[in-house]
Amino acid sequence: VAASSSDQRTRAAYSTSKAEEYQRKCGKLWLSYRECIQRAIKDKGLTEHLEQARKENPLKEPSTIPSRLS
Repeated sequence: VAASSSDQRTRAAYSTSKAEEYQRKCGKLWLSYRECIQRAIKDKGLTEHLEQARKENPLKEPSTIPSRLS
């Protein structure tokens, strides 16, 4: 069943609102955490291992999480 354009607009507005909320509440923390992890990976010499793992087992599609809204 196709969603109506009104439903799609409502969902898009909700998604935008949640993305903005995330950026306000967690955006800086996430960037700091990510930088810390990347630095640790580099410092521990794991960069080449990660590159090899990505070549051997590439992520072709993001995982799907079942929606509770359906």
